[in-house]
Amino acid sequence: MLASLLLATNLATLTPAQTAQLADCIYRAEGGAHTRYRYGILSVRTSQPRKVCINTIEHCFVRWRNSGGFIRNPSGVAFLTELSNHYCPPSTDPIGHTRWLRNVKWMLGHSERIKPAK
Repeated sequence: MLASLLLATNLATLTPAQTAQLADCIYRAEGGAHTRYRYGILSVRTSQPRKVCINTIEHCFVRWRNSGGFIRNPSGVAFLTELSNHYCPPSTDPIGHTRWLRNVKWMLGHSERIKPAK
């Protein structure tokens, strides 16, 4: 569902289901249940990291769309790059940035076979 929308078609809006699916992929790419920082949330202490992740996705998408990212490049891949710049900036961790983007794209491509995060 989300994989085909992000990787193949124009992306003008992000539905709650798509946002939740992307959050599940980020959860897995960030280490899932085997990490100290669920969903890769390091910036705030929270008991609801999934909600913070979803808020981050939504805010990043709105910034990307409002900055003309959708007009310049309507494919969702550009949005994923923008999101990866927020989650794992290349200036801070160039290798981790590349891996984060690759892992999330892979998770999206296989998300139909991956169980949602709990």
